[in-house]
Amino acid sequence: DYLMTLTSPEVKAGTIQAKESVQGRAIFTKKMPCTGCHTFPMKGQNQGGLSGPSLVGAGKRLNPDWIYAYLAKTKTFKPVRDMPDFAGPLNPKDLENVAAYVATF
Repeated sequence: DYLMTLTSPEVKAGTIQAKESVQGRAIFTKKMPCTGCHTFPMKGQNQGGLSGPSLVGAGKRLNPDWIYAYLAKTKTFKPVRDMPDFAGPLNPKDLENVAAYVATF
């Protein structure tokens, strides 16, 4: 029951599908940029930072709806981590686009 309280009410399970979102990629690589901390696949090579967990293969191990919930409530999942809270600077549609994009990794 406790784990279900960590889900985001804005997104029902199965809502977000993995897709090459142009908006999600722009937010991921430029606006936020997640690439400063996370390794990610691009053009057949792994690129990006090393201080955060690698996102290579994220789509194989993470549900897109879970990615959204994590981005929307980062501190709920990892209260002592250095991951910024994106719920303020990004609106729900932006978070959905990033989650869909990361799920393609």
